[in-house]
Amino acid sequence: VIKQQKEAFKLPIPSPQASKPAPTDPTVLIGGVSIKLKQGDITQEITDAIVNSTNTTLDLNSGVSGAILNAAGSSVQDECKALGQQLADGVAITNSGQLQCKYIVHIVGPKSAAGITASVHKALEECEKRSITTIAFPAIGTGKGGISCLTAINAVFSGMENYFLTIVSSNIKAISIVAFESYVYDSFADAFEAKKLNSGVGTMGTAQMTQHIYTQTAQKGGLLPTQLRIRNVIVEVQQGNITLQSVKGIVNSTNTTLDLNS
Repeated sequence: VIKQQKEAFKLPIPSPQASKPAPTDPTVLIGGVSIKLKQGDITQEITDAIVNSTNTTLDLNSGVSGAILNAAGSSVQDECKALGQQLADGVAITNSGQLQCKYIVHIVGPKSAAGITASVHKALEECEKRSITTIAFPAIGTGKGGISCLTAINAVFSGMENYFLTIVSSNIKAISIVAFESYVYDSFADAFEAKKLNSGVGTMGTAQMTQHIYTQTAQKGGLLPTQLRIRNVIVEVQQGNITLQSVKGIVNSTNTTLDLNS
């Protein structure tokens, strides 16, 4: 009887539950380039280049710059001193010191959304010149810049779109945006998801993106099958003699001597 009572009061052993997979970092594609959001220390990124938001004197003794200086070593600060005073929208590139990347891209910290967009565009241009393929950006503007997280990340997106959607091809293949604080990461993650939903091209490549843009503009703007809207410009394909076009200017492909006889 006692044995039966003990058996009756035994608690059921819970069945093992499958562990939940860790959430994946949000990613979007812009012009075929992967843009991934990550949380962590940007100085630990294994990438070709990391971006550092600093001041016109390239003084690396505070903020994210301070963390980079501590990790990279004094040789980077010495190189910055040699570069001298920068313009308010300046971009300068140094070696990486003891970091795991090859370069540090120093941008003068922007104070507005337009400034962020312009700085991102310039940073990408400089990276392109050095055939850099992977880049890590910090949460530009969200620290001393005093810009809201949503405004900042959308300005970053604009800078990347202005660059990648207006060039034929790029050496740059992947970009990480690294947020250190959890609240910045969470806000940026919401913006990543919103961008996917609003554009419908969050996971598309270049060819699919082009078709998507064509379809959307044709539906919304009543465009002809031979037309495509890019920003505020309608691009149209026509067949015929270009010299008969009623336009203010035509483009002629010629040679180095501008000899128009052939």
